[in-house]
Amino acid sequence: MTTEIQNYIKVKFHSDAHNFVQSIIEKVYENEWGVGKEQLAMSLLKLSNGSIDKLLSYFPIIDPRDIIMEAS
Repeated sequence: MTTEIQNYIKVKFHSDAHNFVQSIIEKVYENEWGVGKEQLAMSLLKLSNGSIDKLLSYFPIIDPRDIIMEAS
């Protein structure tokens, strides 16, 4: 996980949720998606805009390209 992604989590999410959000984003790095993992992770974070419920609504990830396009 890049420093940029870690910093984004710290800025956008409540401090009590940082570890949980990081664990969710780490799941992105465990799979091959056919897209950049950092780009997918940042897209998920941007779309969730600090909401854990919104973040979780994107899982399971069916087509990561849709998430990246929505975040663009």
